[in-house]
Amino acid sequence: MQLYGGIAATSVKLATDPTAEIDLYGGIRPTFGPVQFDIGAIYYWYPRETQFCGNPSGLPTPPFSGPCGGNPAFLNGNTTLSDTDFWEVYGKVLWTVNPIVTLGANIYYSPSWLHTGASGTYASGTAKFTTPENMLPHGLIAYLSGEAGYYWLGTTNLVPGVFVNNAGTGGWDLPDYAYWNVGVGLNWKVFTLDLRYHDTNLTKAECNSLTADPTAAGPIGTVVNNFTTTGLSRWCGAAFIAKLSADLTLGSLK
Repeated sequence: MQLYGGIAATSVKLATDPTAEIDLYGGIRPTFGPVQFDIGAIYYWYPRETQFCGNPSGLPTPPFSGPCGGNPAFLNGNTTLSDTDFWEVYGKVLWTVNPIVTLGANIYYSPSWLHTGASGTYASGTAKFTTPENMLPHGLIAYLSGEAGYYWLGTTNLVPGVFVNNAGTGGWDLPDYAYWNVGVGLNWKVFTLDLRYHDTNLTKAECNSLTADPTAAGPIGTVVNNFTTTGLSRWCGAAFIAKLSADLTLGSLK
C-alpha cells in the first residue's frame, strides 16, 4: 500500500489565458501481486484567468452588459467563463501479465468539467509491450504502448451570455468524443524518449465548442447538439509529440 500526493505545473495555451495549469493530486496505490490499483483525486487550478466575451460584430470595444460587461472580446465571437478550475476523482488499474505485457484501465469523473456545470466521465484502456532485459545493447529497453478512450460530457449550466442553448432555455449539451494515442519509446537508465501520435474524432466545430479557441475561423453557423458554434478550431486535431524525460530518485543520483 502506497500513499502519495504531489503538485505539478505545466505551461498551457487555453482560451482564458492562464499563467499555467497547476495540478494538486493525491491518492492511494494498493498492490495485489501483479495487479496495482490507483485511487485518487486531482484539482486543476488555472491562475490569473481572463474572461473573454463574444464579439461577432468585430467592434473593438463592444458595450457588453451582464456577466461579460467590460471584459475583452474575441473577434470570432467565442465566449469563455471567468474561472475554469475544477476537480475530478479517478481510479486506475495496471495488470503486469508478464515482464513483456502490461494492460490497464482508467476512469475519471468530474461533476463540473472545466467549471461548466457539465459532468465529465472519461474511460480508457491501455496496453504496453516492453522488450525483455538484455535484448538490446547498452542497457536500452524499448516499448510500444497505446491508449483508447471515450469522454462522456453532460449539459452545462445555463449561464446568460456564456452557455445558452439555441432555445434560450438551458445550457449547452457538450459533444462526447473518442480519444486515442499510440507510440514507441526507449528507456536508458533514468531517461525516457517517447514518440507518440495523438488524435480524437472531434470535428472542428465540436472542438471550437469545447475550447472557445480565439483563433477559430470559418462558418459561424455550425450547430453542435443544441447550440451553435462561432467558428472552426484546429486545436483538437491529430498531433505528434516527442518527449524526453528523466525519472530521478535519490538512489539514482548516487
